[in-house]
Amino acid sequence: MTLLHLDLQVIGSAAGWQVKLVRDGAEVAEHTMARATGQGAQPAVAGGLTPAELDAVLQRIRARTCQAADPERLGTQLYAGLVAPVWPQIDAALAGIERLELGLDLHGARELAYLPWELMRGPDGYLARGLDRGGSVVEVAITRRNPRATIAFPPLRHPLRYLFVIGTALNDSVRAGAECFGVLRLIGDRIQQRIIQRPSQTELGALVEAFQPHVIHLISHGEIDPATGAASLRLYDDTIDREVTVGGDALAERLVRKAVAPAMVVLSACASGAPLAPGDCEPLATSLVRAGVPIVIAMAGEIDDVACRLFARSFGEALAQDQPPVWAAMTGRRAALRSTELPADAVDWAMIELFLGGDIASDVAVAPAADNPDAALIDGWLRRSDVDLLPSFNGKRSAAPFCGRLDIVEAFYQLMAERRPPVLCITARPPSNEPLSQLGKRRTLIELTATATRDGHVPVPLLLHRKHPEGYPRSEAELLRRLASAIKRTRAAYGLAPRDGVLAGALTATDQDAWSDALTADLVALRDDARTTHALIAQRSGNVVVLLNDVHEYGTGTPYLLQTLVTSFGLGAAGRVIPVVLTFRYGSPHDDTLLDVTEGEKRRSCFGPPMRLEPFAPGEDMLAYQRVLLQPYRSAPDAATRRWFLELRQRPMVDRVQRWFAKGTQGYPGKLWSDGFQVALEAAMPDEANNFRGIVRPASDDDLLALVRKQP
Repeated sequence: MTLLHLDLQVIGSAAGWQVKLVRDGAEVAEHTMARATGQGAQPAVAGGLTPAELDAVLQRIRARTCQAADPERLGTQLYAGLVAPVWPQIDAALAGIERLELGLDLHGARELAYLPWELMRGPDGYLARGLDRGGSVVEVAITRRNPRATIAFPPLRHPLRYLFVIGTALNDSVRAGAECFGVLRLIGDRIQQRIIQRPSQTELGALVEAFQPHVIHLISHGEIDPATGAASLRLYDDTIDREVTVGGDALAERLVRKAVAPAMVVLSACASGAPLAPGDCEPLATSLVRAGVPIVIAMAGEIDDVACRLFARSFGEALAQDQPPVWAAMTGRRAALRSTELPADAVDWAMIELFLGGDIASDVAVAPAADNPDAALIDGWLRRSDVDLLPSFNGKRSAAPFCGRLDIVEAFYQLMAERRPPVLCITARPPSNEPLSQLGKRRTLIELTATATRDGHVPVPLLLHRKHPEGYPRSEAELLRRLASAIKRTRAAYGLAPRDGVLAGALTATDQDAWSDALTADLVALRDDARTTHALIAQRSGNVVVLLNDVHEYGTGTPYLLQTLVTSFGLGAAGRVIPVVLTFRYGSPHDDTLLDVTEGEKRRSCFGPPMRLEPFAPGEDMLAYQRVLLQPYRSAPDAATRRWFLELRQRPMVDRVQRWFAKGTQGYPGKLWSDGFQVALEAAMPDEANNFRGIVRPASDDDLLALVRKQP
């Protein structure tokens, strides 16, 4: 698309502010924006809002008590003061243009940065809505340009490394951020995700340094110091076991490590953008850009769930589909502006703000997999995996999306970094009177298999289940034969040269010591051949990891595996650790064996503390329900094929939703695709008169986003 980038450079002076319209470094026009008399820095406009009136409008926006005329009056005043005098020059430059970026350079007038310039409204409506040019649409992005430290950052290339940081406990106050987290996790299986909850500041810095993310998405509370106007986020401090406020400079120290910045930071926290209150402090997001982050997306205030969902959906799809994320965010903003789900006086769409370094192009996009051999390799490994990685029907998932289990995923990362013992045991207790645990053991291993693949490791999955055509192995030799077959399938999936397995030959004899040595030899050969064949795996020091499901069903193979086969090197040997992940359901004859080796007096050092699968906790269950409702995964009934979102604006409604869906799931992930969950959904749907019970509402994102991409 044809892009026109114009800068509006603003510099303070005694008479007001000098505004220069700049194109390609050359001044096109200029004017002086008059200063209103009063405490705060405000543009003076004849017949416009008085300083007291403007302050009152901002106060109502912060309190979410806007009057019907507030957004239009404020937007008109901001446009009249800043843009109207140079609009003829802008309009004349729009011939043949499809996208217009108005970059606001306020670093010479930081006292104006508190105002919501994204709300600017011209004679034909809000600029963010786009400009109708007689049958064509000029998309408009209002960005905030700032000087950026010239340090390195990773180019946006698939597979993206996306780090979610949940800074505080998930509750109502960060529901929009939580939903943003949930929606983005639904989009694009190519994204390599890592999620950490309530890290200390030290842990956050170390994690950023180790993971080297392209995108950091920080979900937290934001607040403004009423005395200074300075913005801060609330993060956990493990040294005092409570949350503390962290300002922009301190946050930048944690996110920019060893002179390398992430390519993008998303701050899903109110007050992380323009503070909407006068003061001499710059927006928190500006501090990150100044420290070297190229693109920061921030929130000026509390964002309605609808606006957040539309933004997140459009933004997430851009990352997954190789589109410019800045312009995708603008599409989401425009969709929120046009949404009939928001009140006419809502300004949530204008609260999503984009901060860019002065040297960064707004049309930068993620490099497609076709231009990135690494992404193509990983996509191929996932497709050829020996695991059902949830193929789609008609573009929709065939199983419920992975929900929760953040502690287990993080433990898996620690396992692969050899920062915990080499055997990760995941345990579950089934609900009373039910044969299956319903806690998602196999689904968790599927997710870990995909995570390992995207991270440059080589998973060897043996994810057996009750309905598997070959059943479970019931002896030591049968377990090893299954592992030998799994190794062979993995070699084929990774395109490695055929190799006669040592284990297959060893199993012709009865020497169990020779069996374990042969298994180690085959696994180490798999790792070495993968590193030799694929530079990506070698660069990331990729390792083999064996994943075993339902090990309590392995007959005599169960004690053999737990007591003999795995050692302090996993399934490897000294200097060649091969980590293992296994799941175990209590209620079998082998319960005592597992307890002995993991927790009892005979505890073996190769086992770390077991990770227990439990029903979803309050808060975690709400995220799970929302993720499932937003991502259809069944072909019938009709309600299961449509997208829904939860209405969570009031505490009584949250309690009602939790009780309603808990009837169908009892918090068990395995029941999210059950008929009981569908019964709860259908009971909460609109009735024939379209009267909503207040629990679920249709999510018409697809239609609305498609519409705004075509029309202003």
